[in-house]
Amino acid sequence: MSLGKGGHVGMSSVERSEQEEALQRFRAYRRSRDRALRNELVEEYMPLARSLARRFANRSEPFDDLEQVAVLGVLKAVERFDPELGKNFHAFAIPTVLGEVRRQIDGRLSVIGKTAEHRVLTLADIDEIICATGQRPDLSVTGELRLKLDPWLESTEALGPLIDPNVHSCGTVRPHGHRELAHPEPGFFTVGVKSYGRAPTFLMSTGFEQVRSVVAAIAGDLEAADRVDLELPETGVCGLGVPANAGEATQAKGRCGSERPSVVKQTSCCG
Repeated sequence: MSLGKGGHVGMSSVERSEQEEALQRFRAYRRSRDRALRNELVEEYMPLARSLARRFANRSEPFDDLEQVAVLGVLKAVERFDPELGKNFHAFAIPTVLGEVRRQIDGRLSVIGKTAEHRVLTLADIDEIICATGQRPDLSVTGELRLKLDPWLESTEALGPLIDPNVHSCGTVRPHGHRELAHPEPGFFTVGVKSYGRAPTFLMSTGFEQVRSVVAAIAGDLEAADRVDLELPETGVCGLGVPANAGEATQAKGRCGSERPSVVKQTSCCG
């Protein structure tokens, strides 16, 4: 590195050449997904893994274990790195590696991604990640059952007016339970995102309340099944509380729902 005009740090021609060579190798890997080339890249950045693992050398975990986890972080970074979006692999890899090592130490999760502006964003201190993918239900599996569906949304009929996306956002759908989720088929309920049919307004915390109510109804405790244990925000805002101006390596805390579906603030998220 050299110091240029105005105090700016610049790269020498040799450093620029080395960086471009590294980028070419990453481009070649993204095209071919050749495992031998991937392993070469991981081996090349092993010193980075060891350096980051040493930051945690005085913790309870054996250093060899931390080093192996750090290498796994480098491997994941190599798999995900896009040389067309970021030219500095070190800057991309460090948050990933540190996240893996911290998870090994305290058992908590960190999610690392990029904003629409391609800035690195880290959501730290996550207890659990729940996959909420999928939207429209596959009704072919219920062809032999007696269902009663909303003709437009393909949700349960009673739920349709409550979740109409032309009227509601995910924060304005009132809590509901076994009565809205039941079908004419005895003992059959639709819960979770599939209960909303094609409506995109599903809130995961609402899903937790759905399941609590249905389980209570199946168990014969109708008093508990009819009770509403959830309050939703009236703002209709569903997000993780990440600031709009989140920059490089921004850390924010967020989770979907809670251990007990009681009062849900704006830290809940739509599935």
